[in-house]
Amino acid sequence: MASCHRNFFKDGIINENVFEKSFPKILFLTKEPNFLAEDTKTEEEPDYRTWWSNENGLYDRFTYRIAEWAHGMLNGFPEYDEIWPVISGNKYDSSMALKALASIAFMNIKKSGGGGNSNQPEIDNYLKDHKSLILKQIEIIQPDIIIQGLTRRSIVRGFYGDVVWHPTGYTIEVARFQYQGINAKIIDFYHPSTRSSAAALYCLLEKVCKSNVFQER
Repeated sequence: MASCHRNFFKDGIINENVFEKSFPKILFLTKEPNFLAEDTKTEEEPDYRTWWSNENGLYDRFTYRIAEWAHGMLNGFPEYDEIWPVISGNKYDSSMALKALASIAFMNIKKSGGGGNSNQPEIDNYLKDHKSLILKQIEIIQPDIIIQGLTRRSIVRGFYGDVVWHPTGYTIEVARFQYQGINAKIIDFYHPSTRSSAAALYCLLEKVCKSNVFQER
């Protein structure tokens, strides 16, 4: 395969049949593919929907964090140590992660691969230049909740328009975004690849989702 950073990385609803039955319908919105991580893939057309349909796609912190957060939101946030049953030795049962991933939608703002660290001005330009296409994809997905792992500094420059951000008391802000066919709550959260404690992030997301501020939006 040619270098991944020259390819278009497909994303969207991971499994349409499962997503249609899921509640809430969750969209994870991040910046761009990390071609350094994805470069081990061999498909001519990189596609998250294919990668996350089997165990071969469960290979990095980014994927597992999304699976954990989705599982929590869809199942009332069971205790963190209950969501990774060990089946033998230190090997974890991947069925939870695959089921959670099948239940969500996933989007990158920029569809071509970047490096280990995103170029923020470049992401800002993508948001500005491709706003209508990004919003159209969100409209097609029709999420109830958007978990964005972005830098809101760039987002609030007009991408979401006049939305009002509300502090939850947990250093995380939330908003309600209504635009044409879109009516979704937004959680301005951490990027899934952050090096913060996985259990701490899971518990933080639980606190945010159960906060009065988020429930009232």
